[in-house]
Amino acid sequence: MNIVRQSESNSPPPLDNKKGMPDKPTRRFWLAVARWFRVNTFAPAWLGERWGHPLWGILAALLLQGAAITLTLLLEKVFPAYVFQSVLSMLGVAVIALSWGAGPSVVATIIGALLIEFVVLPPSLNWILHTGSEVIGVALYLLAGSVISALASQTERARRNAQTLAASLEKERARLETVLEAMPDGVSLHDAQGNIVWLNRKGRLNIGSADEQPPMAHMPQVYAVRTSSGAPLTVEELPLARALKGETIESVELSYRGKGQEHPCTMSAAPLFDDQGRVENVVIVVHDISALRHAESEAAKRASELEAIFEAIADGVMVYDTEGRILRMNPAGQAMLARITPLDTATLTLPERLERAGGLRDERGAPLPQADWPQFRALRSEVLTGSNAPDILVRLLDGNEMELNVSGAPIRTQNGQVAGIVCLYSDVTERRRLERRTQEALESLLLMAEALAQVPPAFLPGEQNATPPPNEAAQRLVELTRRVLGCQRVGILAIEPETELERPIAAVGLNPEEELRLWTEQQKIPLSAARDPTPSSRLHAGEIVIVNRSEPPYQGKPNPYNTQTVLVAPIRIGERLIGILGLDYGSVPHSFTSEEIALAGAVSQLGALVLERERLMRERGEAQVKVLALQEATQRMDEFLSVISHELRTPVTSIKIGIQLLLKRIERPASDDQISPDRLQSLLQRQERGLQVTDQQIRRLTHLLDDLIDLSRIRTGKLEMHVEVCNLSALVREMVEEEQLAHPDRIIKLELPPDAPLQALADPNRIAQVLTNYLTNALKYSQSDQPVEVGLRIEGRQACVWVRDHGQGISPAEQARVWELFHRVPGIEVKSGSGIGLGLGLYISKMMIARHHGKVGVKSIPGQGSTFWFTLPLAPVPAQALGDAPTAVNQQP
Repeated sequence: MNIVRQSESNSPPPLDNKKGMPDKPTRRFWLAVARWFRVNTFAPAWLGERWGHPLWGILAALLLQGAAITLTLLLEKVFPAYVFQSVLSMLGVAVIALSWGAGPSVVATIIGALLIEFVVLPPSLNWILHTGSEVIGVALYLLAGSVISALASQTERARRNAQTLAASLEKERARLETVLEAMPDGVSLHDAQGNIVWLNRKGRLNIGSADEQPPMAHMPQVYAVRTSSGAPLTVEELPLARALKGETIESVELSYRGKGQEHPCTMSAAPLFDDQGRVENVVIVVHDISALRHAESEAAKRASELEAIFEAIADGVMVYDTEGRILRMNPAGQAMLARITPLDTATLTLPERLERAGGLRDERGAPLPQADWPQFRALRSEVLTGSNAPDILVRLLDGNEMELNVSGAPIRTQNGQVAGIVCLYSDVTERRRLERRTQEALESLLLMAEALAQVPPAFLPGEQNATPPPNEAAQRLVELTRRVLGCQRVGILAIEPETELERPIAAVGLNPEEELRLWTEQQKIPLSAARDPTPSSRLHAGEIVIVNRSEPPYQGKPNPYNTQTVLVAPIRIGERLIGILGLDYGSVPHSFTSEEIALAGAVSQLGALVLERERLMRERGEAQVKVLALQEATQRMDEFLSVISHELRTPVTSIKIGIQLLLKRIERPASDDQISPDRLQSLLQRQERGLQVTDQQIRRLTHLLDDLIDLSRIRTGKLEMHVEVCNLSALVREMVEEEQLAHPDRIIKLELPPDAPLQALADPNRIAQVLTNYLTNALKYSQSDQPVEVGLRIEGRQACVWVRDHGQGISPAEQARVWELFHRVPGIEVKSGSGIGLGLGLYISKMMIARHHGKVGVKSIPGQGSTFWFTLPLAPVPAQALGDAPTAVNQQP
């Protein structure tokens, strides 16, 4: 029967007739059993989760119960009186329940009950329950095992759940702490007394560790906590104190000082309650808004900069709404609008406002349709910039017109709709005028070129005119320049290369009085006559000079033409200044633009062609009179021969007569034996004076002969020079002393530098000859009661010797000719000594100084005397002094 029951218990469940599967109730039962086993089975903690499968638990139950029964049988054999046969088995059930759960524990209970009942209890190995007590015993064992399994499993499961929950909580705590540590805001946890018990990383960076923090009562002072307006907070007003009272604080803006820095922040506080509703902890979250305040400050700064830029834009900027009402404009826009229409019209729509202003016109003056107004084009989402920006004409309140270039763009909302426009108005009236003027200038250049290409009829080939006619090309040039630039006056002056005198060539825009002054007085004014030499030097360097007569050094100086600002452009050929171009706008102040300056420079280059053409024509005229010049040279040569024959005959005749008289005076006393000593002495004195006169004539004759010999040597290139290092100071002093002896009745003043003797590279005899020529002329052409001054000075690496007289002076036209061969200045009278000369002295002096690599020159003002000078190079290596040179000598008879 037992076997049958076991066979029935081991038989498979009934199969489904169709699919060979168990029927559904049986199947659900076994699935429920399997699910219960999976739920109530777990692995021991010391084995790990992979041993938690129910099969492992069942296997452990079999092994453990087998070991318990085996041990029980051994105890019975050893101790026959042993009566606790089910204790070890029940212990195994408890171990299995605590280690693998209720599922394996139930299996262990069943296996244990079977093994105890049928193996341990007598009769052993009897698989039949004989009495009711056995059945009850098995039932009680099963009940006890089931209870132990359920309780032990529940306890273990609760313990395991608690461990799992604790691990989960620890994990979540770690995660929360990680999150809090990573938060950019400072987070702190306070206890019920307000002390900080925990700080995250940001909090520690701001105020330090939690152990270093003061109690709540000292926090306002330690951290200098203030409101956003800067007012200090009391302890009661702290968000922490308010949260300890159960209040929740959200985003209160404060500032505090931590680690030496001011921290603007928003602070939030929330209380944490215990199970009795009392505040146990407070959580504080501090959000640092330093970056926000810095960004706001930067934004305000940028807004201020943009505002400054907006206000400083030189062009008019206006912001309109969709109807053309002006919302905002910069000062330039206000000034521009005030010239077009009253400012109170800014609130009107664009058509209403411009209707009062007379509408808009295009750059040609034609009325502009409203649809083509640049403002309405921008409102239609068109961007006006570059070549797409139109020019418009508007009428001003004063009746004039202003030409504006309008740039604009729409202002869009976030969804792309046009909410208004911004327009930039540039006043291009002057620019367009200059562009039109430039166009006219290009057209005028053709006319200028035509005027330059025309040869005046009086200078056609074959004509023999010696005097050029008025310069029609220059006159045409200044007229066209005035037309292009729109100035009041334009003039061209030629600069004489030697004297730098300004010679008028052409002018336009002058009244009759100014024209008379220009053509009569301007020729007497040299370019270097101005007090300020800067313009002259800049003109020589090729720069264009703008002179403002209302500023120093011109302020207060004579202004005969009543000009305010004058532009002066140099007219040059190569590096040589040959003329100047001047233009002005009268007494009206004017600022010359770069275009006007460039155009003036171009006209000055054309002026160079005009002046060069005039020079070539003048040279052509001069070439036509060279025949007359040759005839004049022949005549001057005849006069020279006549003069030289007279000059040579006069001293020879004087010498002859003097010697004859001297012989007669000697013969009479020689035949008289009774002559007294006094008479003899008187006779000898008269003879001495005669010899002196004869000696003077011989010197004069020798001087003439020396000049002729030097002239011959110069012309043939045989003039000998013996250059050496000589004491120029001593040489000048010696020549002055000789002339003082020869002219004891004249005053000769000598000025020498106070330094050591000057060493120069020169031929002493030739330099003495040049200085003698200078001194002779100075004495000859000045009054006998006027002193002659001689001086020596250093100019860089040159020594300059000068001789000044107080005679009649020499005109500027004659100053360049005094150095010519055989030339004598007409109209200059000899004031003392002989008035006859050959005109060779200055020419020979110039040639000798040129051979010394020096220069000669003269400065003279008519009526105030003349100063002749020459320069010599100094010796490169100082030599020993040849004698003491006085600092200054003032010799008198």
